[in-house]
Amino acid sequence: MFSYTIKAKKLAVGVGCFAVALLACAGGFRFYQDHRDALQTEAVPPAAQAPVQTPGQQAGEQAEQPAEEAAPQDEQAQAEVASQQGDAVEQTGELQAAVQAESQQKAEAAEQSQATQPTEEAQSATAKKQDQLPREIDTRAEKLSLKGETAKQRSTFLKAVGIAVESEPLEVLQVRLPSDFDERYTQYNDLQKKSGMDLAKYKGKSVKRYRYLKKAADGEGETYVHLLVYKGNIVGGDITPAAQDTASSPLFVKKK
Repeated sequence: MFSYTIKAKKLAVGVGCFAVALLACAGGFRFYQDHRDALQTEAVPPAAQAPVQTPGQQAGEQAEQPAEEAAPQDEQAQAEVASQQGDAVEQTGELQAAVQAESQQKAEAAEQSQATQPTEEAQSATAKKQDQLPREIDTRAEKLSLKGETAKQRSTFLKAVGIAVESEPLEVLQVRLPSDFDERYTQYNDLQKKSGMDLAKYKGKSVKRYRYLKKAADGEGETYVHLLVYKGNIVGGDITPAAQDTASSPLFVKKK
């Protein structure tokens, strides 16, 4: 009986120890769960932990990285811009030099033009004066024909002596030369002699007088051209301005 009591006590002690151990294990497991995150955090070295960054710091780092990458590109772009500016300055200098050279050439040309202008004006005035004067003609060398029976012959003669007229005559008159020349006819005959003609041979004869309108030159007023034709030959004529009190000129001057 005594032995059963001892066994029962031992069993009770064993059960109690088991219960204590079980409670200890349960408490330790609960303690582990409660402190597991803290233990894991403490177990990670500080260097291995990722730093906590604010959104502003993250944006700053992202902005710094492109800026660092863009720095070499900015330097290269600045170098290219400086090179282009240098080229532009050089081109501007060349353009200014070209403009100055052109201006100098224009100034020199203007000076030369002013220097030659009086000469050109004098030549123009001389040429105009010569156009208004009768031409000097070597009748033998040029084989001047005095035929004037037809319109074509008269036109050929006028062109040969350098007189331009309208194609058709203004009038055609039959004129009788006086048998005796008064002062007025004598002076008119002296005008004919400058062309190698002499109306004294035809005193008392009837001649045809053709009146043409001369094509006016620059600055020249209305002028008439007369041809005197006897038996199909031109025996005289004159160039007479329409204005009154103006002297007549011979058709041409025979070269001596």
